Amino acid sequence: MGVTFLEKLVTADLEKLLSAMIMSREVIDDSKNERLIEKIRLFDRTALIKYGYDGNLKHESLVYKILLEKNDQVPKVLSNNNIGGVNILALEWIDGEHPDFSSPDHIELVFSTLGTWAASWSTNVKNYFNEFGEKFPNFSILSKLLIDNRETLTKLLGENLIEFLTKECLEKGELVLKNIQRTPLTLDPGDISLHNFIINAKNEVYFIDFESCAIRPVIMLFEHIGEDYGSIPNTQGNIQLAMESFLNEWNNRSAKKMDWDDFLYSHLNARIYYKIGDFNYWINRILKDHDIPQTLEWINDGRKQMTELLLRLKHTA
Repeated sequence: MGVTFLEKLVTADLEKLLSAMIMSREVIDDSKNERLIEKIRLFDRTALIKYGYDGNLKHESLVYKILLEKNDQVPKVLSNNNIGGVNILALEWIDGEHPDFSSPDHIELVFSTLGTWAASWSTNVKNYFNEFGEKFPNFSILSKLLIDNRETLTKLLGENLIEFLTKECLEKGELVLKNIQRTPLTLDPGDISLHNFIINAKNEVYFIDFESCAIRPVIMLFEHIGEDYGSIPNTQGNIQLAMESFLNEWNNRSAKKMDWDDFLYSHLNARIYYKIGDFNYWINRILKDHDIPQTLEWINDGRKQMTELLLRLKHTA
C-alpha cells in the first residue's frame, strides 16, 4: 500500500485516545490521500479507525453523533474527535461477512432490515434536515455545465447529444423531482451496496459506512438499483425481491403506507435523477481530458439507458 502523511498518527497518540494498549495495527484502506482506515487490535477487543482530512469522513463523524440515538444496527463509537484538524473516528469491529446479492436469502434479509431502518428514521428526520438534508443539485449542475462549456462540449459530444440533454433531460427536471419528493423522508445511509453491510453470526445486519449519508425521500435509497453493478441486486428477479422486501417491512412499520405501483413510478424518477448525476461525472471527465474514448463510450451507453427511462416515464405518467 502507498504511504501518506497521515501515517504519522503514532501508536502512542491512538492509545491515549482509546485509553487502551494497541497490540497490532493493519492499514486496510489508503486509497485516499487524505484518509486512512486501519484495523486495530486492542488487548480486549478489535476496533476500526478512520482518520484524516477527508470531507466525507468529517461528514460521517457528524452523522455518528445522531446515529446511536435511534439504531443498534451500527457499530458502537469508541471515539469521535477532531484533533488538530484531523477527524478521528474509532468504531467497534463487526465480525461477519458482506452479503451475497445473488442469494435471495441475503437480499430479503438486508432489504427488509433496510425497510425497518427507513421506517424507524422517518418519524424524526425533520429535526436534522437543516444539517443533513439532500439539496438535489444534479439538474442545476448539468445545466451549468452545458451553459458554461457549450462550445467545447458541442465539439466533443456533438450537437445532437447536447440537444438531448437540454431538451429531453433538463426539461423533465421539475417533474422528476416532484415525483421523487412525493415519497416520505428518511435517513438514507448512502451508497446501498454489499460493501456497506455486514451480516454477523446471529444473522443480524449492520450498516457500516455513512460517508454519503443524507436525509432524502425514501425512494432515493433505490436510485441506483437497476444499474448493472455487481455490488447490488442486478437481475430483474433480485431487484423485485429487494424492493418488495423493503416495501413490505416499511408498510409494516410506518404510518405512511406506500402503494407498489406508486413505489415503482417513484423509483423510475429516482433512476433518472441518478443518471443525470452520471452525465455530470462523465462531462467533467471530458472537460478534464480524462480518457475521452472510454468516457464517450459510457456517455453513449448512458444515453441509450436514459432514452429508455424517459420513454417509460412518458408512458406511465
